[in-house]
Amino acid sequence: MSTSSNEHEIIKAFFQTDSPAEIINSLTFMTESLLCAESMENMSMEMRMHIVNQNRVINLIAQLGEYYR
Repeated sequence: MSTSSNEHEIIKAFFQTDSPAEIINSLTFMTESLLCAESMENMSMEMRMHIVNQNRVINLIAQLGEYYR
């Protein structure tokens, strides 16, 4: 099997493990944790809230998409 094929199988298995909504929820949690870190002091609170709110909208859309399947 080629490297490309192996990578494809790994990625395919990853996305079959969790639903898209679960993956997005995990990414949202990681992003919010990063944005609340003290090392992000150069980023304004307004920008942080904008990113968090956008992630929450994405998460809601993914959950609605699964509900209406």
